[in-house]
Amino acid sequence: MRTTLSFVLSLLLFTSPAFALGDLPMENLFKQAEGESTKSLGADMALVGIGEDFFLQLSLNTELNLGKIGLGLQIPLNLRVIDKDPKSDNDYYGLIRYEDWDETSEYFRVIRYARYGQKRDPFYIRVGELAADIGHGTIVGRYLNNIDIDTFRVGVQLDINSDYGGIETLVSDLGSIAGNTTRSQLVGGRLYMKPMAVIDPSSMLNIIALGFSAVTDLNAPAELNRDVNGVALTNDDGQLDVSKSKQTTVYGVDLDIDLLHNALVDLVPYVDLNKIDKAGWGLHIGTFAKFKLPIGLSLELPIRAEYRRFQENYIPIYFSEFYEIERYLYPIGSANGSPKGAVIRNASSGDGLNGYYAQAAFDFVGLAQIGAIYEDYNIGNPNLAAFLAVPALDIVDFKAYYARTGITGTDDIFKFDDRSMAIAQGQYEVIPF
Repeated sequence: MRTTLSFVLSLLLFTSPAFALGDLPMENLFKQAEGESTKSLGADMALVGIGEDFFLQLSLNTELNLGKIGLGLQIPLNLRVIDKDPKSDNDYYGLIRYEDWDETSEYFRVIRYARYGQKRDPFYIRVGELAADIGHGTIVGRYLNNIDIDTFRVGVQLDINSDYGGIETLVSDLGSIAGNTTRSQLVGGRLYMKPMAVIDPSSMLNIIALGFSAVTDLNAPAELNRDVNGVALTNDDGQLDVSKSKQTTVYGVDLDIDLLHNALVDLVPYVDLNKIDKAGWGLHIGTFAKFKLPIGLSLELPIRAEYRRFQENYIPIYFSEFYEIERYLYPIGSANGSPKGAVIRNASSGDGLNGYYAQAAFDFVGLAQIGAIYEDYNIGNPNLAAFLAVPALDIVDFKAYYARTGITGTDDIFKFDDRSMAIAQGQYEVIPF
């Protein structure tokens, strides 16, 4: 067991800044070893711009990973250091940012997350901040429920897996799932079964699983209020002013085969066929593979390759890490964009698109972990995501995630604007105990 008192410096570059996540997208590729325990007590510090002002973002936090149990606690504060016009007049003592604590749900942000089990375990539950995937990740992949600093959302993932089948579920925010809000009300899941296991539990065909997924945003924006020039207006909370909402649902059926599972390689080919309600369909044919090098060290290379064929009014990974932004304006960066659901419903099916999705990662004995995702199609611009972690040094831990959509060229890969997202977190051990 490792217990440390640490100082953490976090750099958060978001369309809207947010506090550091316990789990980053792609981090689930590197499952914590069974029974491994770590503890840390630390402080985050970052200088962030919110609106016209600048804040010193401080967070005292503790991270507990005790095998199957995980818990993240924090006391987050935004301290105003530069107050530009218009001057703030609704803050506690003019220093602590009022918007961080003006809703009851925001006091739950003290508990960032609580977790039992790991994804793919017989029982898994996580409550709080989410970086979520469902199934093969073709409908929900790397989805983040908390990217708005003004609101803390208590999401839930609950999975049950058995030799006969299982269920994966997702709720983006328990507090608003039945309320009147313009924020996302994302709910859904995947039910899968192994047909032959019911007939003959010892059959060789028990490696085949069939699944059905349905994920919906109950109040996805359909129209925005605009001025006479067509520019989208904002409401009193600084959010884009939604004049009309409409439920947006994505359905899917899938098949996968646990073809190989041994000391050298895991191999799972799969096929997903998805349909966006009142829009297009998409076909995903891919393979998950994990290569393991038994050379006395723990070396793993998880790879995913996927061919995609879909109509032009379909979007792969509809609920992605950018969804909480795209649901208002799509595509990201468009000057006069419309809500994602409206854009896709109004688009024609066209001649269809072909493309591919590639994901590769490498874990070097738990000391360094790297991963990257690249997707590209015959129409449009490619997307890129990357993950880096140095999780197991005695004194320093570091992890980072970067994603960019709509890359126009090599000189456009690494830029920080409204088409990119980046999180970096470094931790230095001050006192071991």
